[in-house]
Amino acid sequence: MTAPCGSSPRCPRRASCSSSGSRPRTSRRCGPTRPARSSGGLLRRLHVPAPPPLPRIAEFLAPHLERMQHRPAVPRRIVTRTLGLAGELLTDDVPEMLLHTDLHYENVLLDPSGGWKAIDPKPVAGHPGFDVWPVLRNRADELGTGAALRWSVRNRLAIVADAAGIDEEEARAWTLLRAGIELSWASVVEGEDAVTRCIALHKALDD
Repeated sequence: MTAPCGSSPRCPRRASCSSSGSRPRTSRRCGPTRPARSSGGLLRRLHVPAPPPLPRIAEFLAPHLERMQHRPAVPRRIVTRTLGLAGELLTDDVPEMLLHTDLHYENVLLDPSGGWKAIDPKPVAGHPGFDVWPVLRNRADELGTGAALRWSVRNRLAIVADAAGIDEEEARAWTLLRAGIELSWASVVEGEDAVTRCIALHKALDD
């Protein structure tokens, strides 16, 4: 997913982040908790200072934030919330860490030599909390509905944040920002089901 991130330069952390090669077993085949923890642990390893050529998160998100304001399928409350979070989070002192931006379960592979490996990075420099969203949206059918959805989404976020070494509230704020942007993208290229899913996840995080 994470189509807004588009294509970017290859990730320099080749020891644990690969853009090609064979694809062994993915974390999708594991139970619901282990993949989230494995993904978070892998993010912890990948979050190192970003090299200078990578786009910075504020400049990267600027056009997406602009386009979101003109997409009627995005509820106005989410537009307002997302723009507010952007004003709070996209400041000059944002950490410039290497972000994968597309670390969902299909992009986490069990390396035959041992441990987990990330593939298909779309690197951006920014706050580690921006990397949590793909783990929440992937395998969303396991999260339930209603009150169960709210608990499951927040529990998964807590697991990923803890394993990745990210403050949970910071992770939630950055994930809410990203949820609004991903909803905007989904409204154009993915269809009604994806929009409904993004809205439900946003609500579960923001209530």
